[in-house]
Amino acid sequence: MLELLQDFRPEDELIQTSWTKQAGIGLYIRRFDRFHPFVSGNKPYKLSGWLKLHQKGQAIVSFGGVWSNHLLALAVMGKHAGIATIGIVRGERVSNPVIDIITEAGMQLHFVNRAAYRLKEKSREIASIIQQSGETLLVPEGGAGLPGVQGAALMVGHQEPYDWVILPGGTGTCTAGVAQKLSGSRATKILAFQALKGENILQHEVFQRSGIDLRQFPLLVINEDFHFGGFARFPEILQQFEKQWAHETSVFLDRVYGLKAMAGIKTKALNGFFKPGSRLLYLHTGGFTGIKS
Repeated sequence: MLELLQDFRPEDELIQTSWTKQAGIGLYIRRFDRFHPFVSGNKPYKLSGWLKLHQKGQAIVSFGGVWSNHLLALAVMGKHAGIATIGIVRGERVSNPVIDIITEAGMQLHFVNRAAYRLKEKSREIASIIQQSGETLLVPEGGAGLPGVQGAALMVGHQEPYDWVILPGGTGTCTAGVAQKLSGSRATKILAFQALKGENILQHEVFQRSGIDLRQFPLLVINEDFHFGGFARFPEILQQFEKQWAHETSVFLDRVYGLKAMAGIKTKALNGFFKPGSRLLYLHTGGFTGIKS
């Protein structure tokens, strides 16, 4: 699948809505969601950095919830590469479309309570699972960390023909990768919409997991105003935007990250944040498999 990733050339699709016309901007979406039915968006890119570290005989262990697109991508990519994968799953054992696909792909799942999950490998229960799994490569939740940053950098070029490259952020892994890749560009700014509620979460997460200080990138703007109440919250105002977006476009956006970021783009565009005539590139980071299921 890494070979497929190297050959994949996502389309930059021009999206026209009532508000992009009103603001006088050109909004393009880089369609990473078209890579694979189950492995799409930023997931294969972040995981590609980690898979390069894999050694023969190792199993790959990682973490996620019961609707985890990260574990889903890892399971499918592992099956394709002939690599054993192990998932530490937050919460009680359930059956849903995502878990079913993960299981069919051959990932060995261990469901743990939320208290143990918060501790990750510091938990005795989880440490025991990892120890009993033999030789392993441990991948942080979401593919965060420096290898994930290096993989995410492949989503953009060193130069892009856009005034802004825009993306949502959770752990900040993609934000760091894109910012690093475009650090030599004087023409393109980066705007990251933090999906989590709290101050400086992206900066803290990136520095803690990869040692990268996002403050070193002067063309990077991080916006913390469009979390809509916190992670996985879906208030009425966001529901209304989803209906409008679906009515005007055929692009599916997930509700945790993508929809929030796009609502932020709309609000900032109508408030004059982007100069008329600006060309914006939104990176479609995926994350919709569970919702579609």
